[in-house]
Amino acid sequence: MTFHRSTNLLKTALLLLPLRLGDSATACSAAIDGALRNNPTSHVLEWCNGTAWTALNPASGSSCTWHIDKFTSSGTWTLPSGVTSVNVLLVGGGGGAGGSNGGTNQLLSGSGGGGGGCINLQNLPVTGNLTVTIGAGGSGGAGSNGTAGGNSTIKQGATTLLTAYGGGYGMVNSGGFAYAYRGGISGGGTCNSQNGESTIATTSYLFPGNGGSSWGPGGINAIAYSASNGHTNGGSAAANSGGGGAGGIEFNDTSTGGNGGSGYAEIYSCY
Repeated sequence: MTFHRSTNLLKTALLLLPLRLGDSATACSAAIDGALRNNPTSHVLEWCNGTAWTALNPASGSSCTWHIDKFTSSGTWTLPSGVTSVNVLLVGGGGGAGGSNGGTNQLLSGSGGGGGGCINLQNLPVTGNLTVTIGAGGSGGAGSNGTAGGNSTIKQGATTLLTAYGGGYGMVNSGGFAYAYRGGISGGGTCNSQNGESTIATTSYLFPGNGGSSWGPGGINAIAYSASNGHTNGGSAAANSGGGGAGGIEFNDTSTGGNGGSGYAEIYSCY
């Protein structure tokens, strides 16, 4: 488990704002007005006022400050004294993409894996320590289907409080140029988790399916591929993105799909 703590937040402001999350690469604009991000330099939570990212500072006499615990791997969150509820971001592992494995003189491409489920939840009641399990990304298939991403969960004792489901696997293509197999199914949830793309055939080219996005983007497919011996494996999603892998492509060969990205979690507490 790795985590950072951010202070100087106004409790009531976070509870009233919609819990939309940005990152250091996202420019503040009217389209994401009210979104929150953790500043990667100062580790202070900021909100988008429609024009610029602005630090949230506690009002005089505020009874608590906010902290963020970030989980890039499984671990335990320890309940601070006086905390009775938390805000949570939970992301499942992305699905692995399909490869391709054809016969003679066949240009074939696999489909992308689905994005891991993504959940934003405010005011989750807690009474004890939490066990956070981060789902693994699915593996890309070597001339075969990929594997599904793992579920990410938050448990309190034996009780599962939240589950972000892993993305579905992308399918292998072994049936001919014009076939377009479905992409992996999204893990769902309240964030922007997307299905993996199917293969797309044109008159003389084939495009492998991209991986579905989640908390982060999915893997990117190879460039349009024309008929020539060889293969290009699909791109993998980044660690802790929850994105699906991208499909592989080949001609008279075998290709491997990209791996899905592992899951991720953030727990916001005020004390």
